[in-house]
Amino acid sequence: MLLPQAYGCLFKWECVLDGLPDLNQRSWEAVAKDNGHEMPDEDDVMRAWGMRPERAIQQVFRWTSDWPETQKLGYEHYMTYMDMFREHQFEPKEGTAGWLQLLNEYGVPCCICSRNDRESTELALDKAGLRHLFQEMVTAEDGCETPGETYLVSSVKLKRPPQRCVVLEDDPMGVVAAHDAQIKAIAIMGKHPGHALKNADMRIGAIEDLSLISLREIFRDEAPQ
Repeated sequence: MLLPQAYGCLFKWECVLDGLPDLNQRSWEAVAKDNGHEMPDEDDVMRAWGMRPERAIQQVFRWTSDWPETQKLGYEHYMTYMDMFREHQFEPKEGTAGWLQLLNEYGVPCCICSRNDRESTELALDKAGLRHLFQEMVTAEDGCETPGETYLVSSVKLKRPPQRCVVLEDDPMGVVAAHDAQIKAIAIMGKHPGHALKNADMRIGAIEDLSLISLREIFRDEAPQ
């Protein structure tokens, strides 16, 4: 059986920090209000999560098909989101700090996977009191275009083969992306119901449900080297 430090843990940052979906919702609502567009509902904003703003504007919100106008709205959303982001008092999701501390105690390297730039990511983690618990981070500067690329870059930064890494995910497509990259996936139920996350290697209700024993169980088929 693999020792704990033989593998690495990747964290999608939406699974680490509280309030990110609400922040995204409010920023899109502000852009809609300022430009006289229909207010996006929660389902539309969730569908737009992870998309480039321009694609969300044209294909999800359907505010305009004019490209210069689309670019203007996309820039407005970025600036609005970042203004709200800098003022937001980030808090860790329940159980996250304890789980990260346990992993650190047993020498399991951890990597945060963020869609934002490094400075903003560090700011949010500092506010949440978690920065010191991540040995590596993948941010916008790394140029990853898909979750799969993000997770592969994370495994490289942690100096672990993809097969020896596991990511905390909350989205079915993220689970598929992890498996396509040969990375294990623990799915946190809530954003999506359990049946939608059936392909994950493990499903949990909250991070505090995890233990080192359950983590080892995910890697039970990995032969030690």
